[in-house]
Amino acid sequence: MSRHVKFDENLFPYKEKTNPFSSESLCENNNYVSNPSLTLVNSIPMNDHNDVVMPINTIHTDATTTDVIDVTSTDVSNDTCISPSPVATTGSSQQPPSNTHPMITRAKAGIYRPKSYTAAASSKTYDHTIEPTTVKKALSKPEWYKAMQDEYLALHKNGTWNLVDLPVGCRTIGCKWVFKSKHNADGSFQRHKARLVAKGYHQRAGFDFHETFSPVVKPTIVRVVLNLALFKQWHIHQIDINNAFLHGELTETVYMNQPTGFNTTHKNKVCKLHKAIYGLKQAPRSWFQKLSTTLIHMGFRPTRSDTSLFVRNTSTSTILLLIYVDDIIITGSSQAEMNSLILTLHTKFSLKDLGPLHHFLGIEVSHTSDEGLFLSQK
Repeated sequence: MSRHVKFDENLFPYKEKTNPFSSESLCENNNYVSNPSLTLVNSIPMNDHNDVVMPINTIHTDATTTDVIDVTSTDVSNDTCISPSPVATTGSSQQPPSNTHPMITRAKAGIYRPKSYTAAASSKTYDHTIEPTTVKKALSKPEWYKAMQDEYLALHKNGTWNLVDLPVGCRTIGCKWVFKSKHNADGSFQRHKARLVAKGYHQRAGFDFHETFSPVVKPTIVRVVLNLALFKQWHIHQIDINNAFLHGELTETVYMNQPTGFNTTHKNKVCKLHKAIYGLKQAPRSWFQKLSTTLIHMGFRPTRSDTSLFVRNTSTSTILLLIYVDDIIITGSSQAEMNSLILTLHTKFSLKDLGPLHHFLGIEVSHTSDEGLFLSQK
């Protein structure tokens, strides 16, 4: 702090706050420096001789030089105010550059309204092939509700369960609906499929299931049988069992909750399963035991190399049968015996006769001109 400073405790120059940028706050009755062509950029330094030197940048539209001007003031006090000088411009005002980019935007086209997405969403047509994610959505769609009814009636007709009161100390397993849009090999829509599936992860080993292993035919055996059929010039036929797992008979006692959306009369009862249902841990094994028992009664025997390959030898014919869950290949020396076998199986199970082999385990089979087979896995 300088020793020449004097304090006047009766004077408060900043008692009333004013806007330093308003026109009224500009200095009145004071000396000021004004130059319309100059702009002050630096503060005024004080020296002992009361000389003020101000470096001033002169701005011209046609020059870029900087001049320094000495301004001498006889008295510079605390109430001296220097107003900023306006910047003088010469010539006409420059226009902002126009956007020459070739892209046409909404602003260029004069469109300032917000985009409307609801109109596009409401105009979209309903796609019946989209699979519903909840039972509530499926029940609201006639085509999916019909698929659920077909599945429910098929289970009742098959005698899959009956409604009982849950015994004390027993637990139930849950169930759910699974929806699938079926398509043909060429990609065209075929039908809507709804399947009731048990929640097998609720089952407990030793209580409501025991063994779960189910054999399937090996790919090597499939190639061997196809080579043998080509060498012997046998016909190769294919059938598919509808709802194969539903034919398996259970040896364990399993209680399941009622499926959602149907029986509203006996809500407090549960389903006691008599036959297997998709999702049960023992369902594949129960179906294979049912099918293999039926084939053994018809004179077939499983081979030692693969228990999913069944053979029936008679004095007049040889029939081979390959099983992969619900897909079955039949070949043999007698076309009449093969047709008789298909009719017999049709009386015991609901099946589809797919005719000559054309698609098996994701492999497309096509017949060549030289009586061969072309296998393609795309």
